[in-house]
Amino acid sequence: MKKLMCLLLVVAMLLSFMACAKNEGEKTSGDVTTMAPEVNPFEEFFEISWLVQYTKNYEEGRWDELELEEKFNVDLKVWNTDYDNAEELTLMISAGNVPDMGFYPKDPIELYEQGLTRTINMNMIKTYLPGYYEIIEEYPIGLKFNAVPDTENEYYGITMASALSKFYYSNHAIRLDWLENIGYTLDDLTPFKTPDVFNQYGNFENAVYFSNRMFTYDEFLDINKSFTEDDPDGNGEDDTYFGISLGIHTWNRLTLATFGIHIDGNSLYKDNLTGDVVPYYAYEGYRDFLIWETDALEKGYIRKLPGADTWLNELYAAWASRKHGYYELSSQDVLAEYKPDFSMSLAPGSVLKEDPDATFVIFPGFTGPAGYGGNTRYSPTPYRGGGWGTWKIGKEVTDDKLARILQMMEYTHFDKDAYLRYWYGIEGIHYKWLGEPGKSSILSTPADQLPAEYASGAPVNIFASNKFLMDMSIWSLFSSYYYTWHFYQEENGWGKYDVEPYKYVDRMYFTQELYEKYDKTNQEVKDSLSAVRSEFWNNAHEGQIAEIHNEWSSYLERLYSNGLDKLVEIFNSDEMGLFLK
Repeated sequence: MKKLMCLLLVVAMLLSFMACAKNEGEKTSGDVTTMAPEVNPFEEFFEISWLVQYTKNYEEGRWDELELEEKFNVDLKVWNTDYDNAEELTLMISAGNVPDMGFYPKDPIELYEQGLTRTINMNMIKTYLPGYYEIIEEYPIGLKFNAVPDTENEYYGITMASALSKFYYSNHAIRLDWLENIGYTLDDLTPFKTPDVFNQYGNFENAVYFSNRMFTYDEFLDINKSFTEDDPDGNGEDDTYFGISLGIHTWNRLTLATFGIHIDGNSLYKDNLTGDVVPYYAYEGYRDFLIWETDALEKGYIRKLPGADTWLNELYAAWASRKHGYYELSSQDVLAEYKPDFSMSLAPGSVLKEDPDATFVIFPGFTGPAGYGGNTRYSPTPYRGGGWGTWKIGKEVTDDKLARILQMMEYTHFDKDAYLRYWYGIEGIHYKWLGEPGKSSILSTPADQLPAEYASGAPVNIFASNKFLMDMSIWSLFSSYYYTWHFYQEENGWGKYDVEPYKYVDRMYFTQELYEKYDKTNQEVKDSLSAVRSEFWNNAHEGQIAEIHNEWSSYLERLYSNGLDKLVEIFNSDEMGLFLK
């Protein structure tokens, strides 16, 4: 009887399971129903070694490591090799040790030729790191970096991409109150909301504005003159001027841009006078800059720094004097809430704290005598190859393992919420917003104030990096001013005023043979060209050249006869490609 009862119970259970399968199954054939198996994309387990900067004091088992290990079914082994210790890295390489994935300063081609790393196919990047591939699609010049010769889409590693190519180091700024006092009207002013932290220094709520006004060259010259001669501050004294003269200098980049010149010495220009592709010092824009600058210095429209202290200290002092009206502001330091005391030591803060009624307007720039002008991007391209700009992949990493690594990097680098978590940490624990979340500065919690379970000898950003960071909504979070300005200028199309080179001196734009010829020629002629250039600059600024315009042809002849002709032959060649963003 017991056996019969057991048999009936088993039959009943089987019928019950079959009924459930029939009701819940996804695939049905007659009366037979089966469950479709769930696909686990991370079913296979991998151990992954990892090396980036700042891992020297990393301790295994940190909160972010554990989260990622669970999510991607991996065991992350972070190496404690000191990225910044060249000797230690050399010993690591000499021993034949490289991590599965790493960003460390060793040449990717040399590592591959030593048999320590493998290549990666762009199709794999497209599949498993699609966020990066979107950057490649937007800036296809990236396909030239780290490409393995004579292969089909194979690369020595993954090339760093940085938003520095979207970053503008300086902003054109002018005293709005002075501008209005000499008769100019701007009808599209947009106020910038000064962060609350600056209330301790004064009321600057209506002190800084944005405008899309692009001034003509005639207006540029008129403002030069009027700021110097027409008492724009209304104090009844002859003590004001237009701006500071720094010459060919990185903090004079906007004035140079007015004349179509990029501060980057690798930029080349198509010269309308000669028809040649030339460096800046043989370009008509440089001639026009010299004509304006020497004239403006003579008339007192612009002034040189005294030279008794460092140029930067003297520049800040000149800004704070409130005696000139045009500024090339350091965009990352304008009323930056993460360093308020420092921000108040340079314009516009240094002016406002002494004159709270002063107003400033940030604008696209001045159109130069050639019909264009504006601003220059900090970097000509998002990419950076070589040892300092390439993610390298260990030789023994299989395609399946590499796919998993890329999937994790896609998550930590291109999912915005994940990026903030693994770059800055957990909001409320590792950092807090100083203003509106997502649009202001982030204040990190000091390491010694973190709860014990989140304390670490290494910074948070071990599994997320800025090596693919092109999202300006994240990149610009260092200050609400830069965030606001960047998106204002982007939405209003200021990019059309960017001064870009015609060609650019970088190995990737040359054939191998042409680059070797350029490198050899440049070494041979650079000293003699520098001497001619310096002599002309000094003579122009010492008043020894009555008419720069008239002397320009003879200056060019001296340049060409001292070796520029050989360089120009190379720059004019069709074998040297045009500049690409």
